[in-house]
Amino acid sequence: MEMTADGSSYFRFAETPLGRVAAWLVLAIGLALLPRGTARAQELKFHLEPADVMGPNACAQCHKSEIAAWQQTHHSTQFTNLYRLPDAQKIAQKMDVRLINRDSLCMTCHYTVQSSAGGQPSAIAGVSCESCHGAAKSWINLHNNLKVPDHLSQAAAAGMIPPTDYYGLAANCFSCHTVPQEKLVNVGGHVAGSALELVTWSQGEVRHNFLLPGGKSGDHNAPASQNALRMLYVMGRIVDLEYGLRGTAKATENANYGKALAYRTFNARKSVQAIADATHLADLNAIIAASGSDADLKVNNADVLNAAAGRVSQLARAFAKAHDGSDLAAVDALIPASDKYVGTVFQP
Repeated sequence: MEMTADGSSYFRFAETPLGRVAAWLVLAIGLALLPRGTARAQELKFHLEPADVMGPNACAQCHKSEIAAWQQTHHSTQFTNLYRLPDAQKIAQKMDVRLINRDSLCMTCHYTVQSSAGGQPSAIAGVSCESCHGAAKSWINLHNNLKVPDHLSQAAAAGMIPPTDYYGLAANCFSCHTVPQEKLVNVGGHVAGSALELVTWSQGEVRHNFLLPGGKSGDHNAPASQNALRMLYVMGRIVDLEYGLRGTAKATENANYGKALAYRTFNARKSVQAIADATHLADLNAIIAASGSDADLKVNNADVLNAAAGRVSQLARAFAKAHDGSDLAAVDALIPASDKYVGTVFQP
């Protein structure tokens, strides 16, 4: 069939029975692929900007031991396992989700999402390197430039979250583990959050500490130092309070989500108070005061709760810069022992 300059031959073909069938097929395929794969994906607020994600393979070239440890974790294996789980399928059905790893809220926390060649967000891995350390496009070349003595600090300045950034790492954890979606809980039946405590969750299955002094990689998945454990414990409790407030702020119904997040915030505040009582540090008391009162923990109170979360966040960042754990020995009795660590520590 020849196409005329004005395209009239196309319109004559479209009027035939075969042309009408072809047009219907094009429309059907477009509707099947675009609204759920493109339109809905565009509505999602991803944990990382997909266009800035490099993917775990970009880290594997140098961090072979860390990648091997990560591959054994639930963070990694959920990429191939999550959609098979009966509970996940039940939630997906209630949320009108057909493809858990393509067009759903699940993508915002359970997967590493990268932009494809056409710009379409696509899940490429489970929770991976950049989920914790930040989307790498802006900093990976700086991080890899071993010829520059301060290459790691340059990478951090460009957006990388290093292991010593206790606030940044904790915020990444709690931003997902407090489940920032009311409908997902109240309608979908998703749990309202994980019983996350940074020491127990970071020193077991998730641990991938192969870096030796001087930046060289070792062959032993080393435990964190006592000072690091102290910082992880304290910062975890503070950030739990912050994200409890942020989650409660999202509650618009007196239902499971709002109740669970309010209860979580109440308990997190008590935990920070226990640390303040043990250490007698003024900056911890300031954080408790900044978090507001139990009376604020109610639905449709977003402005008050978000403002409190913002104050806690600012003070938490200042606390992380002011302390290295050496002055936090008083919390040693509060830190969970190694028999409480979640999962088996990977060893090569």
